[in-house]
Amino acid sequence: MTDNQNSDLDKALAELGQELTTLRRQRGAPPYDRILKRGEELMPDAGRCSKGTMSMVFNGKQYISLDNLLWLVRSVMSWNEYGEECDPPGRRDTVLTPWRERWFALDALRAARRRGLASVHGEPARAPESPMPRSPLVSAAGDLAAPAEQPPPTPQPSPCGLLGGVCPDHGRTLDSAAGRSWCVAEGCTRAWDYERKDTDCSEPRTFKVTTSQGDGLYACRGHAIDMCERLGYLAFYEVPSG
Repeated sequence: MTDNQNSDLDKALAELGQELTTLRRQRGAPPYDRILKRGEELMPDAGRCSKGTMSMVFNGKQYISLDNLLWLVRSVMSWNEYGEECDPPGRRDTVLTPWRERWFALDALRAARRRGLASVHGEPARAPESPMPRSPLVSAAGDLAAPAEQPPPTPQPSPCGLLGGVCPDHGRTLDSAAGRSWCVAEGCTRAWDYERKDTDCSEPRTFKVTTSQGDGLYACRGHAIDMCERLGYLAFYEVPSG
């Protein structure tokens, strides 16, 4: 893990907190308890943030899931610019698209940091070198017994790492119950004998997903499909180098 990975993630969290704070001020600066009550009344099944979590997120100190972020944004948007109560935007309303994009960028930074931590902590320890030189006889025997040199293994794509499991063929189309997950897309028979919806994605990171402005990130096929269908991203196949 590099200092840049940490600072980039911290900066993205701080920027998200600033954007949420600005939005809250534009909607009459409702207190956290009113936001919580309003969200629970209007969107009881769409997500939820406690007052403590809200405080951390608005101050740029905590990461939350996409569902919880959209619940929070929609709850704040249930007040208009005059501080009067109004209907929140629908989950697929285009006004939420910038917030989805911010979250995907943030989640990519978080996944990069987690991969960096894994590489640091997963590095195997090297055996200490022997203080005694080998005799010529032992060296010769070892050379004869050594297998023929093998070609290096083909590099494998890194795991996607984005939060939330997906169907590799259909994207974010999973349902879960009793510790199992399955795809609900018509005709799809994919299923997993574990809770896949809220885990870090382990599918291979083989797509580069880009916006029309050229911004982009690497993702698996399922997440690329999801981002293209819901956010208007453009995706093309590209096996990343690491």
